[in-house]
Amino acid sequence: MNFFISTTSLVTAYLLIGCHSDLIIQPQESEISKPVGSSILLTCSSHTASNLKWVDKNANAVNETDGSSRLAVETVDPKTIKLHILNIIVPDAGTYYCIGNISGRIEKKSIKLRVFKDITFDVAPAKQHLVINTTSTLSCIVSGDPMPTVEWKFMDRRLQYGAKYEKVAEGLKVKNVDEGDKGTYTCTAEVSQLGKFELRTINVEIYAPPKILNWFTKVEALVGQSITFVCNAKGFPEPIFSFYKEITNADNTTLYAAINSNNSPNIKIENNKMTINSLSKHDETCYKCKAHNDAGRDHSDDAFLKILIPAEITHFSSISVRSGGNATMECLTDGDPDNDVSIYFNGALKWRYTLNSRFDGLRSRFTIPKKNVFLMSIVNIQPEDAGIYSCVAQNRVGKDVKNATLIVELIVNNSDAPFIVRSSTPNEAYVWPDVTKNITCHFKSQPEPTAIWKQHKSGDVIKNNASFTVFVGHNYTSLQIHVRENDQAWIYESYQCAVSNIFGNDSFVIHLKRATIPDSPSVRLLRAQSTDIWLAVQPSEETGGMPIIGYIVQNQDKTYEYGLENELRVSNLQPNTMHLLTIKSKNDVGIGAPTYFRAQTSGINPPHIQLYNQDQINARSRDYRIFWTVNTTGGLPITEYEFLYKKAPQNTKSNEWNNEYQFNFNHDANLDADDQNSWIQIKVKADTQNTVNDFLITDLTPHTLYVLKMRAKNAISWSDYTELIEFQTTETSFLEYDSKDKIPTAYYAIIILLVVIFILVTIATIDVAFCLCCDKGLTRLIFMRYCKLRRNNSNEKQCLQMKNINGNGSHSKSSETSSNNGHNHKSKKHSHKSCKKKRPDPDLTDPTSIFRSTSRNVTALN
Repeated sequence: MNFFISTTSLVTAYLLIGCHSDLIIQPQESEISKPVGSSILLTCSSHTASNLKWVDKNANAVNETDGSSRLAVETVDPKTIKLHILNIIVPDAGTYYCIGNISGRIEKKSIKLRVFKDITFDVAPAKQHLVINTTSTLSCIVSGDPMPTVEWKFMDRRLQYGAKYEKVAEGLKVKNVDEGDKGTYTCTAEVSQLGKFELRTINVEIYAPPKILNWFTKVEALVGQSITFVCNAKGFPEPIFSFYKEITNADNTTLYAAINSNNSPNIKIENNKMTINSLSKHDETCYKCKAHNDAGRDHSDDAFLKILIPAEITHFSSISVRSGGNATMECLTDGDPDNDVSIYFNGALKWRYTLNSRFDGLRSRFTIPKKNVFLMSIVNIQPEDAGIYSCVAQNRVGKDVKNATLIVELIVNNSDAPFIVRSSTPNEAYVWPDVTKNITCHFKSQPEPTAIWKQHKSGDVIKNNASFTVFVGHNYTSLQIHVRENDQAWIYESYQCAVSNIFGNDSFVIHLKRATIPDSPSVRLLRAQSTDIWLAVQPSEETGGMPIIGYIVQNQDKTYEYGLENELRVSNLQPNTMHLLTIKSKNDVGIGAPTYFRAQTSGINPPHIQLYNQDQINARSRDYRIFWTVNTTGGLPITEYEFLYKKAPQNTKSNEWNNEYQFNFNHDANLDADDQNSWIQIKVKADTQNTVNDFLITDLTPHTLYVLKMRAKNAISWSDYTELIEFQTTETSFLEYDSKDKIPTAYYAIIILLVVIFILVTIATIDVAFCLCCDKGLTRLIFMRYCKLRRNNSNEKQCLQMKNINGNGSHSKSSETSSNNGHNHKSKKHSHKSCKKKRPDPDLTDPTSIFRSTSRNVTALN
């Protein structure tokens, strides 16, 4: 009969049935092991059973699915059913049953599934690092079921855990890391009961955190120039650098903000270098450098950048004063550091002010009401005070001079009708919104006139208000005009300056016009190279009423500002590229209309350099300093320079050797050491910024004529050689030395010799003084020995003369001669006896006795 049993009834029933069954499960093992992630197929079949089903370890029947589930049943035929378990996981472990109905009995068969997890290295990178002088951990995290045991080896040597190494859950902890810990480590995981093991090889580098070297604390640079900060640091791996600038917030607090060259067009950062171009006072602040790598980071100390401004005179104008009056000349300056200011009158110093001293004239007095404002006041002006005055401002980075004329007006009579000095009064003035403008009317009059300003059209006298302020001074009146936005409809008109006294009147009309931005300039291309374009710019005739003060050139996101140069050089361009340039004129109102100009840079080429006209002052006896200019780098930095020089043949003039050696102009020199006239070659590496454009050639022969040429190299090629130049070394100078070298040994020798002479003279002076006042010293001893020696020599000569006289007297033939000889004989004989007679030595303690004794001997000889 048809027999139906629910799934729940089957699960409950099979627990009550005996062990005998004709169900067959393939594989036939009662227990089977599978690793995580694998799959298994269990097949249940029977010859007699019907309604076969699979029951999982939780006593739930596994139903047939569409194959999307990990556990799926497939009925092959009424006698065979299969259980698929895909991507086995640990929870799949347990006992599975096949249940069937055999002649109304519930039969079952089981199979046990064991799930194990293979050794898995969850975290074990093949390349790792340790940080020197720290305790660091190498990562090796292993999982498995059963849980593997982890051991470590270093350079194939099993590690002993203790003071140096410690095994932790995350891996291996290495203490007091040093360079000796660099090498290959092996992380081994094993499961003994399953006979399984795995290993991972880890290559370990030793990292060192960055350490910043040679950072400065203060540096100075000129306004408008460029400066490069170099941040050197040691560390491994190579540090990454960033730069920071001190800024002040709105709440007046300071902090360091990271510098981004993308947001700062005048700042360029490359690796460990930061270059600030077109320096201004805005750049004067503190800077820091930070270096970091995977081992750590380091900050530099604060570095203060001081921007120096050369001395400049911003105002010093001529004035006119009547004789007998007082005059004040105002000299306004700018500069950093502070300026020393001097006033000269017709070339002679009139007044000087420095930080440490001041000098005033007889009738002039100087006051400094505020910084950079210098007032020279002269009382009781006389005709001889008229002339040219020069204001000279100077600091250690620059100097400026401006001249002004003091005009002394002589009083012809005391009754003059006023008249306006039209030569010093403009007939038109320009102004624009939100700007204050003074128009001044100069006049002469005696007595002082009444001065007023009128609106020319209406004749209305102007009073002080929000738009106008009237100033009246000695021989001038000024109308100060402040243009507000609402005033523009009516304020641009003509204004009349009117002066009058009892003797007459005068007036003058000044036209006030609105100033505008300039029109677009005209541009033409002068030349183009790999990275530079030179433009000639001519301002438009429509300047907006104000003088052109400069130009602005834009190229994509870069902006270049120029003064009134004859040539505008646009630099740092891409080679072999068509560039669209926007050129605008600029006046005090603003930036004018653009002119669009296309110009193409040439391709990357070899560089081009040019030697300066050499001055013989560069030459000395054994070395010579040459200078050159880089016309273009060719689009790539210059990497190397080559210098070739040789002795010129004797009696060869410049116009002769230039032709003789011109065949070598663009060819490598033959460096034959045996040929005294062969080229000598020197190659030097260029600095990375290409800022060093001089070189000292040494080991030259004195008083010798040389010829020289040079060339430069970039990554493309060598440049052509420069034109040949000649220079001649000087005669050998004993005290010659280079300004960059130390003081030579000759100087030291001279100094030592002078010191020795000074010491000897001092000792001799002291010794003579002791001799004269104390009868002591080396001088006295030498003097005494000299006198004694001379006395002994004198006595010996006296004895010899006596003997000669006695011999000659016995052979005389003349009685007169005999008589004379006899007289001489007696005299000499007496002297001979006195010579033999022992004479006491003079008192050696009394120098005068030596003189007396010596004098007697000399007298006797005479």
